[in-house]
Amino acid sequence: MASEKKPVDYTPPSDFTPAECERSWSHALHEENVFNERLNFFLLAQAMLLVFYATAIADVSRWTLVAISACGVVLTVFWLLINIRQAGDLEDAKRRMKKCLPDYAEYCRRSSEERGFYRNLLPVLSHGVPLVVGLIWVALLVEELFPILAR
Repeated sequence: MASEKKPVDYTPPSDFTPAECERSWSHALHEENVFNERLNFFLLAQAMLLVFYATAIADVSRWTLVAISACGVVLTVFWLLINIRQAGDLEDAKRRMKKCLPDYAEYCRRSSEERGFYRNLLPVLSHGVPLVVGLIWVALLVEELFPILAR
C-alpha cells in the first residue's frame, strides 16, 4: 500500500509571508533560467561564428578574417558583461531565497560542504567560459594581424 504524502505545513520566518517566499522562489528560478538561456545563446552564436571563420579561411582575404575575429572579440566582451550582471542577479535571488527558506539555506550549506568547488560553478560558467572563448578569438586575431604588422 502506497503511503500518502501529507502536505508540508511550512511557516516562513516571521519577516516573510508565504507569498513573499513563493515569489522569491519563482524569481530565483526565473533568474537561473535566464542565465542558462543566455549562456546557451551566446555559446551557440560563438560556435557558429567560429565555424564561419573556419569555413571562410581559405576563400576570403586576411582583412575579412581580421574583421570576423574582431567581431568574435566584441561578442565575447558583450557576453562576459551580460554574464557578470546576470550572475549577480542570480546570486542576489539565491541570497533572498536562503533568508526566506531556511531549508534551502541548509541544503546549500550541506551541499557546499560535501561537494565544495563543484557545488558552485557559476563563476566558471559566467566568467571562465567567455574568457576561454575570448582567448581563442584573440589568438586568431593575432595570427591574422601578425603577418600584416610584421611587414
